[in-house]
Amino acid sequence: MNQLLKHAVKAFYMLSFSFVMTSCAKDIEIDDCQAYEWKYDGKEGVNSWSVCFSECAGSKQSPLDIKDATVQAGLSPLQFSFKESPVSIFYNGHTLEQEWVPGSKLTIGTNTFELAQFHFHTRSEHTISGKRYPMEIHFVHKQSTSSAIAVVGVMVETGAENAMIKLLSTDLPTEIDEEYKSNLPVILSGLMPANKGYFYYPGSLTTPPCSEVVSWYVLKNPIQASSKQISAIQQIISENNRPAQPLSGRTIVSTKD
Repeated sequence: MNQLLKHAVKAFYMLSFSFVMTSCAKDIEIDDCQAYEWKYDGKEGVNSWSVCFSECAGSKQSPLDIKDATVQAGLSPLQFSFKESPVSIFYNGHTLEQEWVPGSKLTIGTNTFELAQFHFHTRSEHTISGKRYPMEIHFVHKQSTSSAIAVVGVMVETGAENAMIKLLSTDLPTEIDEEYKSNLPVILSGLMPANKGYFYYPGSLTTPPCSEVVSWYVLKNPIQASSKQISAIQQIISENNRPAQPLSGRTIVSTKD
């Protein structure tokens, strides 16, 4: 297939996907957006999000199927300055979220962000060359001076028991707004791989309001957790993954390692 035909096929796919998504949203009627509670399936599922949150139909949406990344020399490394935080995990109806005490920093080049929270998706939202992992953790970093957000995505594969997930899951909350707290410290290094090579692309929040203010850093290397640990989390949050969104002309770049 020559280059011209490849581009034509890609453009047709993008147009078709956009038309289908727009049509799906138009066919769904939401009586009251003020009372609308988004979900992953049913009438309030992903196809309805853009009815009440227009940015969910934007051109820089997340997640993506990460493939054909361009290796780019000189990408800034992810520099983490971790502080321990006590267990403080709650169920918000969509995911299990661990709140983080102030003080943990992520520096990328000249930009510094502060870790606000991390949460879980089962199965993974991002796929890598079509491969979906059983779980993905999103570490959400924010800036106090702007609306910019940096999210580090970590894939979790089935394997050895993870000591930090064990600490978090001693008594997982199962009811909405229920919280489990403990003075035992969570150490972030136990939830990230040693090699922090990454894929980068500009994108959005993967849940409403789908704001396109996110710099995504999806780590190339997964961590491990036992099938029992992953299953315990999935039993609470179910399948909380948004389908892959169109690339829409964006370029995915990656570090060499």
